[in-house]
Amino acid sequence: MTAAENVPSLAVREIPGRSHNELRLVLAPGRGSKAAATMMPSRKLLNRPLARTGVARRKRARAAPAKTSSARSRPAADAPFWRRAWHFLWYEDSLASWLVNIVLAFVLIKFLLYPGLGLVLGTHFPVVAVVSSSMEHHPGSFEQWWGANQDFYLAHNITEFDFLSYPFHDGFNKGDIMVLAGVDPATVRLGTIIVYWSGKPYPIIHRYIGRNNATGMDYLMSKGDNNPGQVIAPDLDERRIPPGMVVGRAVVRIPYLGWVKIGAVDLLGVLTGR
Repeated sequence: MTAAENVPSLAVREIPGRSHNELRLVLAPGRGSKAAATMMPSRKLLNRPLARTGVARRKRARAAPAKTSSARSRPAADAPFWRRAWHFLWYEDSLASWLVNIVLAFVLIKFLLYPGLGLVLGTHFPVVAVVSSSMEHHPGSFEQWWGANQDFYLAHNITEFDFLSYPFHDGFNKGDIMVLAGVDPATVRLGTIIVYWSGKPYPIIHRYIGRNNATGMDYLMSKGDNNPGQVIAPDLDERRIPPGMVVGRAVVRIPYLGWVKIGAVDLLGVLTGR
């Protein structure tokens, strides 16, 4: 057997029952070969329209408009109430839906989130907004602030080193939110930021600076860092704070968020003429 006898010969064969356009190229094996290779009709492949290819299908998918989610479509009138209510609250873009969401948010915060946070932190008053500048430090650096206020604190046996160890020794600003935790007035640490009630309609948030037992009663004393001295007035005497009026101590500061409350209160005052 020669080498040429093992080389397959190329032949074109017409398949019975097929049209003349569907010709197959067949590798006819020579003698001794056990396999044959068949190719798909090239003319039929080339004549396929572009629409049948994956590229065209992807183009049509990109050009097709996105279908609206069934979850956002308005439920039928006979749909369950909870489904219609859910759609009204979360998907309906109307004034009534916005108003109801605002009312629900207020109710959840006032009667669920706020009491729950107070339970965790051990106080009935877990969050306060700073509505005055009495705890701000001016001018900017601590050294400058201490130089302008040290006489008062040194008279109460509070040194600069002591003050630097206090929480929030750089003070905080009007418009900040302070998160509170429960505190025992009998063991409160010197320099702690305490919140307490007085004769004013809002709580006071100042620094605890010592105790006053001069009258035989146990009182706490406080002072605002930015105030020249303690407030002594009929509705607030910082020399005599009853321990039972203390509601908590500041543990976390959230800057600027309190301006939302301040703005709302100011707007309400303008609308009501107060």
